Amino acid sequence: MIGGAGHTVPDLNSGVQLMQRSRRPTRAVRWRGRSGAASLDYVLILGVVLPIVAFVLPASRVAVQASFAWFCRITSSPFL
Repeated sequence: MIGGAGHTVPDLNSGVQLMQRSRRPTRAVRWRGRSGAASLDYVLILGVVLPIVAFVLPASRVAVQASFAWFCRITSSPFL
């Protein structure tokens, strides 16, 4: 588009259309971000969750035994 005195005026709508066309990524771009995610899931499970479970299970047994002993002491104290 040519404006007054020979100056070129840019068409602003053409840039908007180009931006709207390039918004949606192609399939290759979409799937490239998930590569190796399953391996990271396994590492997370093996390296984080299993050690936590290995600590919590014995600790929970000790906690249950201690709470049972406390409950027995509290409920039997009036009869002593």
